[in-house]
Amino acid sequence: MKRKMLKLSFISVFIMLVNACSSMPGLNGGNEASMSTMGLVGALTEKLGVTNSQAMGGAGALLGMAKKSLSSSEFAKVSESIPGMDSLLAAAPKATELTEKLGGLGAVVGENADKLSGLAGVAGSFSKLGLSPDMAGKFVPEILGYAKSNGGEEVMNMLKGAWK
Repeated sequence: MKRKMLKLSFISVFIMLVNACSSMPGLNGGNEASMSTMGLVGALTEKLGVTNSQAMGGAGALLGMAKKSLSSSEFAKVSESIPGMDSLLAAAPKATELTEKLGGLGAVVGENADKLSGLAGVAGSFSKLGLSPDMAGKFVPEILGYAKSNGGEEVMNMLKGAWK
């Protein structure tokens, strides 16, 4: 039963991430100036109605997934655009034994192993934070909008590519 629920959570998170990344024109309702002044955590708490720790942990989980997909120089650019990156990454709940095992399925899954492991980690992190896995789909456009307002199109597109 848990495997079935986890599988459904992965699929749900994956669909939400793909949908969020593919429909980017408005990102945050055109309110980019206020996003940069209130900070990413403030924007997430205000717009999504989550707590500070949920905002930090959820953003950290998604940014941790991006870190695994991006080169070190690309992630450095993303980090410059998002103040407090180390704190966000540290706030993400740690991977469970199951998500770590999923990361070891590389021989079976092939090139998509990192994505599967990342999605499992995000779903698990959001669950540990008391958030449903589909909330990741609501975090993504907010983080992308914040990255765009602080780092420009290039940084936003790097994150979009890391989450596809």
